Amino acid sequence: MRYTLSSLLSRLISVEEGFKNLYLKAIEETDDPNLKSFLNELASDVDKRIEEINWVKDFIVIEMTLEPIIGPDLIEYLDKAKAALSKGISLKRIKEMEEIKIEMYRRIIDMVSNISPETADKISEFIEKSKKVLEA
Repeated sequence: MRYTLSSLLSRLISVEEGFKNLYLKAIEETDDPNLKSFLNELASDVDKRIEEINWVKDFIVIEMTLEPIIGPDLIEYLDKAKAALSKGISLKRIKEMEEIKIEMYRRIIDMVSNISPETADKISEFIEKSKKVLEA
């Protein structure tokens, strides 16, 4: 898929909202109070990530980032996460979703590191947050 930095960040926001919806759906479908609490934390973290992406969008000079960026459609990662979660809601499946997000974030870093170091740095922080989820 072909992006500008602005369209890539907008697509990432859309995908993050999709992950949040998956977390909220999983909350409704599980009876495990610990898993519900964990999923609530993850959904809340998505809001923080979206705020940080919007900060990057406001920080950068979009007009100077019109160089095309080629990479996968980020929706593919959301689809992988939906497939993982469709196998049942468990901590293992939630961690699989985080691994998918890490894979997506790494790909985004590869796509933007030469164009926007600020974006790459912010996405690197997302990887670290997701790694902490994997340690839970």
